[in-house]
Amino acid sequence: MSTPSRQQDDRLIERIRRRLDESVAELDEATLSRLAQARQRALSADPGHSRRARRWIRSLAVRPASDWLVPAGALASVVATVLALALTVSEPENGLAREVEDLDLLSAGEELELYENLEFYQWLDEREQTG
Repeated sequence: MSTPSRQQDDRLIERIRRRLDESVAELDEATLSRLAQARQRALSADPGHSRRARRWIRSLAVRPASDWLVPAGALASVVATVLALALTVSEPENGLAREVEDLDLLSAGEELELYENLEFYQWLDEREQTG
């Protein structure tokens, strides 16, 4: 950070500090007493919970990556396997579905346009095969 900018920041911080000190000096005794009591309650509150949380976070930070990467990788592979199985089981087999559709079309008894132009499609197929 450049020096002029640092000096401006220092001046701003000093002005804020002075204004806050002035505003505290303007508070009445009852308000100051309530603030002091609230501060004491906050300081005397059971810090055990926050200490345990800090200890747990610190323990995570010092553990090697292998301690959490292996279980995370195992969980990811189990989730991927379950997802793949669920998608495979939920979709009907495409081959069987197509055969059923073809059977429905053929057994419908309707005249298909394909049969009207069957000779053309045979000719086209022969031409593609001969090149």
